[in-house]
Amino acid sequence: MPNQQNIKLGYIVADPDLQPRAGMYPDAIEDYASDMRRGDQFPPVVVFSNGTGSYWLADGFHRLRAALAIGSKTILCEVRHGGKREALLYSVGCNAAHGQRRSNDDKRQAVSKLLKDKKWGKWSDREIAKQCHVGHPFVGRVRASLVPKTSEKSSSERRTYTTKHGKTATMKTGKIGKSRSPAKPKMSPGIKRDVEHGWTALLKIIEQVTILQKEYPQASQAVEAFFSHHRHVFTSSQLDDMAVWLTDFAGVWEFWERTTRPPKQRVPLRTDL
Repeated sequence: MPNQQNIKLGYIVADPDLQPRAGMYPDAIEDYASDMRRGDQFPPVVVFSNGTGSYWLADGFHRLRAALAIGSKTILCEVRHGGKREALLYSVGCNAAHGQRRSNDDKRQAVSKLLKDKKWGKWSDREIAKQCHVGHPFVGRVRASLVPKTSEKSSSERRTYTTKHGKTATMKTGKIGKSRSPAKPKMSPGIKRDVEHGWTALLKIIEQVTILQKEYPQASQAVEAFFSHHRHVFTSSQLDDMAVWLTDFAGVWEFWERTTRPPKQRVPLRTDL
């Protein structure tokens, strides 16, 4: 026989597995807290205990949260005998006639808890519906949604037959009558060669430009002028032209080095593009 008593909040176990709803409602917690501050009386929360000192909360998650919000030390509880499983079985049917109105997600949450249990999942739809206070067609829909669709599909796509040698074999039929997906287009050797050659030329150009700008600051203006005329997308032929241009440019500077600067002050420049 359940009895009512004030229990310290620290002794009450609000296990998320026992939460009968899909989620908490912050507005409801705030409203309950305001009413508690005014001194309004609420129905006792329901807890289960088997004498170990812990009380498993089965009904009253919003009321408990509101009591914590206003700093209460205790809360009125209806104490029933049992442990966590007894609390879980009770929780799936609570809130049907009181408290925050249950949404379809809340009902689905309660039904799913029983369907996923090894013992309760074997119950009939009507028995689970009675425990959760929902219609049995609703339980049937939730049960169907929990069944993996791959198993049904795989069995329907296989057919067993007997060979001419009298042996039993299995044939996959899932793709019969279905057109094959178009093959992915392959990159032609010419395009692939141009791409690889273009990247190689581009890396060499970047390396040469770096050397030019570092060793010959005057060359920066010429390089910028060249790029200003080639701001569109470079093709492989244009990259080749750029490489040739830079090679010629480097040759001119090399000639200038040999004819105008002393040998000890000359700076070698790579031209092996």
